[in-house]
Amino acid sequence: MKVTVTIFGKILIAAITGWGFGVVVSQPFKDDTNQLAEKSTKQQTVYRLVQQNADWNKENTVRGIERIPNCTYVYEDITNKPNVKCKIPCVTLLKGNQLLYRWDGNIMLKNDVTRQKIQEQMK
Repeated sequence: MKVTVTIFGKILIAAITGWGFGVVVSQPFKDDTNQLAEKSTKQQTVYRLVQQNADWNKENTVRGIERIPNCTYVYEDITNKPNVKCKIPCVTLLKGNQLLYRWDGNIMLKNDVTRQKIQEQMK
């Protein structure tokens, strides 16, 4: 008995021969590209968390929010960006390009936002 496997493009052809007869089986390969694209869009994060702070106020950066699941975290140092108008440190939650919520720093240049407060706004 002899088994021959041949690949033509996306078609797998397996031929089994022996005892004077043969069987040919052909089957298209599974197209995993569509499944991978569906998975990546499902797993793709739609939330974006942007924290803006100045380098000289680094000790008041809100800690721990970079680990929020299903959310992309971006830290921006606004020391050399004179056009940014926010009370530092500023934390902004976006869904796509839409602003969901913004937490501004207080007069002491601290921000009291917590991971729980941010995750409540994501629901």
